[in-house]
This record gives sequence, C-alpha cells and structure tokens, in this order.
Amino acid sequence: MSFHYHKFCLSFRHRIKELFYSIRYLSFFSGWDEVDKEERNAGIAMIDGRFRHGGICDRFKGMISLYNYCRYVGKPFRIRYYFPFELTDYLVPNKYDWRISDKNISNSIWHVRPLCTRKENGKRLLKLKTNKQIRFYGNRDLSEFLQYPPFNDDWGDIFNYLFKPSPLVQGQLDYHKEAINGEYVAAAFRFQNLLGDFEEYHCASITNSDEKEQLISANIEELKKIHEDNPDKIILVTADSSTFLERASELEYVYAIKGKQAHVDTKNVNQSNAMKSFIDFYMLAGAKKVYGIVIDDMYPSDFPVCAAKIGHVPFIRIAKRHKL
Repeated sequence: MSFHYHKFCLSFRHRIKELFYSIRYLSFFSGWDEVDKEERNAGIAMIDGRFRHGGICDRFKGMISLYNYCRYVGKPFRIRYYFPFELTDYLVPNKYDWRISDKNISNSIWHVRPLCTRKENGKRLLKLKTNKQIRFYGNRDLSEFLQYPPFNDDWGDIFNYLFKPSPLVQGQLDYHKEAINGEYVAAAFRFQNLLGDFEEYHCASITNSDEKEQLISANIEELKKIHEDNPDKIILVTADSSTFLERASELEYVYAIKGKQAHVDTKNVNQSNAMKSFIDFYMLAGAKKVYGIVIDDMYPSDFPVCAAKIGHVPFIRIAKRHKL
C-alpha cells in the first residue's frame, strides 16, 4: 500500500512540475512556422539545467530510455544537451544523428509535451500517446521496468550505436592507451566528498584525519589484492578524489589519469574536469575487467557499470565494511 502510494505521489509531483514548466518556459502564442515538419513530433532528451539531471550515467540512462521509446512508437529521437557543457564537445553521433537545432525545438505550449520521469518506472512514458514534440527529463534505465522488444536490446550496443568519442576525446584516449602500452584492468572508486575534495550536493566529508587515512589505506589494500589477481597487467585507477589518485599513483603497477573532477550537476564544471569524466569512462570501457570498489560509506556508482557495458567486459563489485 505504502509503495503504491509513494509511486502515486511521485507521479503527481512530476505532473505539477510539468505544468509549472509549461507555464514558465513555453509560450501561448508561438506556432510551428519555424520548426521543420520532420522534427515536430520528435522526442527530445533535454539536459538544460531546468531539472536536476543527476550524474553523467544517469543522463545516459535517460537518453537511451527515450531512444527506445521513440524507436518503438516511430518518433524521431533527438538530444539537446548543453548543461553544463555541450555534449558534442565530448560525444558525437555514431550511426544515428540525434542532433537538433534550437530553431527546431518548439516553444509552443500547444505543441510541446514536457515529461519528467526522474525515479519513476517509465509507465507514464510507455502509455504516452501524443503527436506533440516531447521534452523528456529522465535519469533511469527503463529496461528494468518496461519489457518489450526495444528495451531488451543490449544497453552497451545501443550506447555505441548512438555515440562515439569526439576527435578531442579520442586524441586523449589514444594518448593514454599508448602510455599504458598493453592490456590493463581497471578499478573505479567513488568517494563523493568523504575525502573533502569533491563537491556534490550535501555530501559531508570525514573530519577526523585518522579515519580519512584509514579509508584511503583500506582502498589501497584492495588495489594490492587486484594486482595479486592480475600480476601481469597494469591497473587503471579512476576516482572522483584527487587525493586518492595521488596516493594510488605511488603504486608502480597503477596508471592514474590525474586531475580534478566535478559533478555535472554542480557549478564547478569546466572543460578540464568534464573532459576527464569522458576519458575515464572510455578508458574503463577499454579494460579487460572492471572493478568497482565500495568501502564503508563510499558510493556504489553505476559509472564503472555502464563503462563495462559499452566495452562488453566483466564488472566486479567489491563491497566491504571496515568501520565497526
């Protein structure tokens, strides 16, 4: 009972948000005159900062879910991603051109259907029957909930069908792979703000220096165990903590792409830390095996999970408690 009530409340709140969005951002007077006919019923994945979008992989999940819906109902699929950066600086279309110009995004309240499905199971999307242009805000992989053919395709295959690295990103990937010079495994660490060097929403840092050191040491020990299992391979290490990357780099068998990251839903994103996120993502995908390490209050990120999917490589989650 409470579960269904929660779902009803979530859907109701989203409907209110959608109404508010229509009143605030859409016009009662705009028409179709400037919009190309083939774009008038498009489904557009919007990443514009007007809703909370989540992290990079949350955004990918939403985009791919909308793509599956559009393919199922025969709508053109498009992406307009400019918050807090232009997606096409880092990813470009591969086998499907999802780009859309701003002039082809209608601003008419009569011709646009805003739809927010954050944390919903996608049933509203599946039931949606409209010839309007959809502005879609979502952050879940709806294949978990919607079981019909398009949603059963391999997630990694769909991602690779839609996206490929931009020339700028590809150049960096070539550089790092040449530097590693061979096969490698990868280990991903998501501290959020536990070590005090990654701003994210309201995540608190560890204030006790001894506890902070214990967490770092526990993760270093996991790296040593991974090396014991893969003695002939370099370990690529990705982390949202520059503090941990510096420490991990002291191990001779570790290759870490240093630099600071920033959560894409915060104001601290710039070209440098945005670039690092995409490089980390594709470098994880190029590993022979990907480990996701979670100790104590660290976050079990889907970032390495999604990377392993697009690289079609095994993913292993290591979760442990060291605090009493």
